[in-house]
Amino acid sequence: MQGKSIFDLCLGFPKEVANGLKQEKAVYKKIDGSLISEICNYDDKILKFFVDAKLCEENLMVQIDFNFVSSLRLAMELNSNQAVKLMLNNVFEINSIEYQEMMMLDFPKFLDQ
Repeated sequence: MQGKSIFDLCLGFPKEVANGLKQEKAVYKKIDGSLISEICNYDDKILKFFVDAKLCEENLMVQIDFNFVSSLRLAMELNSNQAVKLMLNNVFEINSIEYQEMMMLDFPKFLDQ
């Protein structure tokens, strides 16, 4: 998948993006079978330690991939304007500091567009 999430692959389909944005945080914040889950041998207490120590992160609805490109920027570059609108509305509705770094990385590209 070249570092892309399932969400990133659906950016050209706003209906699927809208459905994905309706998911509860508990559904997407922890993915069973992830590398950190295997390292922790699927023990939630050890996983919580890594998260609290900021040695790993929980998943966000809009993520940055291995190339430091967020789902928002990818959608913008694909001219998926409806997907960008849906995701930005969701990020502003959540209004969490977790998304601040991602927005700061993408802000110069947003201004260029």
